[in-house]
Amino acid sequence: MKLITLHKDWWDLIAGRIPGRKAEEIERFWIMKNSEGFAERRRQSKKRNS
Repeated sequence: MKLITLHKDWWDLIAGRIPGRKAEEIERFWIMKNSEGFAERRRQSKKRNS
């Protein structure tokens, strides 16, 4: 539970530095920009483990 709280606070801190943005918007943007990189790493990891 503490990890979730810390994670939420992280997005709030970032949003506080960007006028007019909410924490949820910042988190969604980050996930969308980085989701392909995570998928590629998963594919590479599966190839190595096979």
